[in-house]
Amino acid sequence: MRIIRESQSARCSETTLIDPKKLLNELSVEEFNFFSNEYYKKIGSSPSLLAKPFSDPFETPKHLVRLGLMWENLNLAPGMKVLDFGSGTGWISKFLWQMGCEVIGVDVSEEALRLARILFEKYPVPKSRESCWDFRLFDGYKLPLRDDEVDRIVCYDTFHHVPNQKTIVDEFYRVLADRGTIVLSEPIGAHSKSKSSQAEMRQHKVLENDLDLAELKALFEYTGFTGPKLKVATMPELLIDFEEWQKIVKKRRVKSVTSSMGVFGRLTAIMYFQKGESLLDSRFADGLACSLKVERRQLQIRKDEACWLDIEIENTGSNLWLCGPEGSIGTVAIGIQELDLETREIKAERGRVGLEKDALPGDILKMRIPINLKEIGKYQLRIDLVSEHVCWFHERGAEPIILDVDVID
Repeated sequence: MRIIRESQSARCSETTLIDPKKLLNELSVEEFNFFSNEYYKKIGSSPSLLAKPFSDPFETPKHLVRLGLMWENLNLAPGMKVLDFGSGTGWISKFLWQMGCEVIGVDVSEEALRLARILFEKYPVPKSRESCWDFRLFDGYKLPLRDDEVDRIVCYDTFHHVPNQKTIVDEFYRVLADRGTIVLSEPIGAHSKSKSSQAEMRQHKVLENDLDLAELKALFEYTGFTGPKLKVATMPELLIDFEEWQKIVKKRRVKSVTSSMGVFGRLTAIMYFQKGESLLDSRFADGLACSLKVERRQLQIRKDEACWLDIEIENTGSNLWLCGPEGSIGTVAIGIQELDLETREIKAERGRVGLEKDALPGDILKMRIPINLKEIGKYQLRIDLVSEHVCWFHERGAEPIILDVDVID
C-alpha cells in the first residue's frame, strides 16, 4: 500500500490561501495522480456526474458555448482520430464519438475511466457513422499512444491541473500527426485564488495552476508548435438591447460588448496550436477540385481483351487528398460509373482505383486504370474522383471524363 505524505498546504488553516507553486514543490506527479483517483472515488457515486454537462442547468450553457467555440475552428471530420486529454468520465469523448470521430480518452484516474466506460456502454447514443472509442490510463508522464497517432487533441479545463507541463507538451507534439491541431480551453490569470479552486486544493489536493498566456505561447513554441490562434468571445451571460445590436450591425463600438470580450479574455483562453502546416484534407468537401485528362475519349475493345486507360490527374483544389484503406472516410479514389445511354443516369458502378500516395494541392498524378466490360455493346462511362463518404468531385464543380466505349466480338 502506498504511503502518501500529507502536504504542508493541506494543514493550513481555512483562511490561508494555498499557493499552487507550493503544492507543486510538495507533491510528486504520482501523488497528484493518486489524489485525482481518490477524488473520483469520492464523487463517483453521484448520478449527476454521468449526466455532465446537462446535470447543472446553470453550468450547461457555459459548457456548450465553450465547446462550440473550441470545435468551430478545430476542423473536425468523421473518421478523424481525436485525443481527449484528461477525459475524466468521458462526456466530451462521447460528444466526439457521436460526431463520428475515433476517440481516445486518457486520464490519470483509473476510477474516472471506469465511469467513462459505463457512460459509453450503458448509455448509447445514435451516431451517423460507426466510430470506435477507447480509454487508456495515463501515468502522468508518457501518453499511451503511438507517435503521430491522432489528428486532433482536445484539452478542456485540464492543462491547468498538470504539474509537469513541459513534459506533457512534448508528449502532445509526439502523438499529434503532422498538420494536426490541439485546442485548449483553460482559465487564465489568478485562477487559483477563487473560492472553488482553493476548496479543490484544500479538500482534494487538486492542482489549480495559474496559467500565463505568454508563458504558454513560449512553451508550445519551444516544443515546435506554432500559435496560438485565439477565439474572440463575450461572456455567455451577456445580453444587449435592440439599440446596441443596431450599433453593432452598423460597425459601431458597443461598450458592453467590448467590455465583456475583455473580461472573457482575462478569465478564459480558447487557443489553437498547430503542428506543421495547417491544411484541410479530403475529409472536407469544400476545397476539393481536380483536372482530369485522357488521350482518348472513345475506345473500341474486344470483349475478351484487357483494356487500360492512362489518366492524368491534377489536384487543382486547396485540400490534401488522402490515400488510405479502401472505403475509409475521405480517401480519394478514381470512380468509374456506367451511365444509361439515354437518360445519362447511373446504371452501374464499374469499380474504384485508389491513389498510390497522398496528393498536395498542385500535385499531378499519372495513373493507369482498368476498363472491365465483358459484354458486347456500346457503353458510356463517367470517370471522376470520389472522396469516400464525402462527395464526388463533379458535385463540387469539377468536370468528369465521359468515355464512350464500344465492345465488339
